[in-house]
Amino acid sequence: MALVPLLLITVPLSFYISYHHPNYGLWKNIKALRSFTATPFVAIGILLATSVSLLITIPFAFREMVQITNGENMLSHMFASLIASGLAIAIWTIFDAINKGKYMSNIFDLIDDKPAFNNFLAGNSKPVMLDINPDRDIPLIKQQVIGQDPIVEECVNHIARMARREVRKKPLGVFLLVGSSGAGKTELAKAIAKTCFDGRMTEHFMNQMKSESDINQLFGPPPGYVGSDKGGKLTQDVKKLRSCVILLDEIEKCHKSIFDAIMTLLDEGKMTDASTGEIVDATNCVIVMTSNAEQKEIAKIVQEINDPDDQSRAVKDKLQTYFKPEQLARMSIIAPFKPLSREDLAKIIGKFLLKFAADNKVQLVGLSQDLLIQLITRHEKNSDYGIRNLILLIERDIEDGMADARDGGFTKVRINMRDTGKLDKSGEPEQKPEVVGIPDEVETQTQSQVSQKAEVI
Repeated sequence: MALVPLLLITVPLSFYISYHHPNYGLWKNIKALRSFTATPFVAIGILLATSVSLLITIPFAFREMVQITNGENMLSHMFASLIASGLAIAIWTIFDAINKGKYMSNIFDLIDDKPAFNNFLAGNSKPVMLDINPDRDIPLIKQQVIGQDPIVEECVNHIARMARREVRKKPLGVFLLVGSSGAGKTELAKAIAKTCFDGRMTEHFMNQMKSESDINQLFGPPPGYVGSDKGGKLTQDVKKLRSCVILLDEIEKCHKSIFDAIMTLLDEGKMTDASTGEIVDATNCVIVMTSNAEQKEIAKIVQEINDPDDQSRAVKDKLQTYFKPEQLARMSIIAPFKPLSREDLAKIIGKFLLKFAADNKVQLVGLSQDLLIQLITRHEKNSDYGIRNLILLIERDIEDGMADARDGGFTKVRINMRDTGKLDKSGEPEQKPEVVGIPDEVETQTQSQVSQKAEVI
């Protein structure tokens, strides 16, 4: 019978604990006693100690309060009831504080679901949920990768289709992006990572892996060798990110044995870290390889052959100079990037110029067409270096000018072209960009003049 009052107190207190810690209730702690760890013993001990203490102090305080009404030794009974009530309140306050984690010195003691967290620490947690929505993602990527709309659509739709499979034994996609330099191959990989994978990407410059031993950079050196305590950069990145874009830039320039070594990754979405022997899962990853191999010939094929099947066959024939047929057969998509049109080049240059303005907190309200013409013409003469090379040539002048205009109190700027007084290599007058600050009142007057002309018309 003595256990009944104890149960009447213990059961509500255990429910109170479960309310604050859903995975930390009495029954779960009783089952956890089999692990012989201190945590369940301490938890049950605190619960029972609180129950027994309350079972003693509350009835004692109640009896003393009853004795006060009898009129005998009122003072002593009152003093005793106050002490018992105070002890009961103190016991409850301490229990409540412990239950809410106030006195826990170890953060791990506050975690509700320790097994799940331990799985996470061990790298055994479930892969992140994939959120690939072509209707949402394709327009966003097209804003970043200009002039290659069909390739963007094909790649994102393929990733979305693979992501919906319940069982996958391959990566989400294996893409080989080939063709014109500066056409957006690397940019597409980065845009997919940013839009579809929240920026998760591991990038590897394959042109720096010229010898067979460079495979250690990807998969780690064998035990006992220098760096074996860290593992491979590729394997460890994928293990940590779990779902990401794997960018292998300029894949045709790496040592042939390195490409052979990644065949299992392309085929099965698995790779082994040579340092630890651990098998790393890459089935939630997209593998993007870029190549400048035969870029002029591929650009010519894209321009001259319209039929998709004939075009694909011709591109693969050209790539066999660098890649084995069995390697090409493992590609989900081989995407030949077409040369950018002048309109596309203007859009890309504009994107960078607007970015420079935003970075310097000014508004670009106008620019000379001569600037775009000059940049596009120079790109067409040196297309092998890509559009970014042109931007770098003017970045310092543009950014310095924008910063100077901002420091001068201007919020709006225009880019003009000015003669340097020299001749360029072709014998024409040399021109360089010049950033000019536009006062707000001048901009307002210009808008007013435009409105007046419209009214007259």
